[in-house]
Amino acid sequence: GEIALNVRIQELLKITQGLVNKDMGNVAHVAKTMGQDASGGVSLSLIFKLSLSFKLLAADTHQKFDQIALAAGSLADRDHTLEQVAILMKNCMPCYVSY
Repeated sequence: GEIALNVRIQELLKITQGLVNKDMGNVAHVAKTMGQDASGGVSLSLIFKLSLSFKLLAADTHQKFDQIALAAGSLADRDHTLEQVAILMKNCMPCYVSY
């Protein structure tokens, strides 16, 4: 819920700060922590309660974090990574608006 949303916003801030500081290694690290591996800690009871549309959005969001991690680590192109973050943030808006 709200705690998860706050964590994601904090992690996006770390990614943004990494971009500003030209620290693509940190950008890649932070993004990786929010990727598909981060979805493993969700309880089955919660997963069953979530709507299909939310599950699909969550999976897409974790995948986008993984893509950011991969690109930041291999390309080290700040502009490209910033574009990826902008696309990712479109996934954040539906949850943010619902709170």
